[in-house]
Amino acid sequence: MAEPFKFTGEYTSQEDRLTQEVIYPLEARTPDSADLKTLGVPGELGGLPAVGLVADKGVVHPGTDALVVYSNSPADGVGLPKVYAEGGLVLDLTPLEDALTADMMMEKFPGRLVPVRIGPWEGAVDWEDPDVLNNRQYGVFWEDENRGYWLSGASSAESLVQEARSIACTGR
Repeated sequence: MAEPFKFTGEYTSQEDRLTQEVIYPLEARTPDSADLKTLGVPGELGGLPAVGLVADKGVVHPGTDALVVYSNSPADGVGLPKVYAEGGLVLDLTPLEDALTADMMMEKFPGRLVPVRIGPWEGAVDWEDPDVLNNRQYGVFWEDENRGYWLSGASSAESLVQEARSIACTGR
């Protein structure tokens, strides 16, 4: 098993006209093939290797199981904004009973999300609030019968939807 390292989760959220910066240290490690198989996620996404795994257990979002970081740069000592700024992707995995589903997100933020089909499931695309580096990324939400997924990155909405579909349609 790989040595743990620090990964800083930091993001800015805006809700009810209140902008809130959230920064928290997370313990991460480089995922191995067994980790990825257990989670049912690919070792590479969008041409980027999986370089970080945070066994989250609700630190980032209530109920989240894990975050998988895909990047061409090491994830050691960096945070989400830097991952996004360097073209990385982040996949959030949450048990279905705790997941923010596409329907829930569309209801919570009417007019902000666009419905999309992710394999056989309904999903939604969101252009997210600026992060602490003032960059914005897209997010794709979808769920299958067991888990909720949130894939986010600074790439185009179209490419994120394609990556989400690749996860959903390959049986993970």
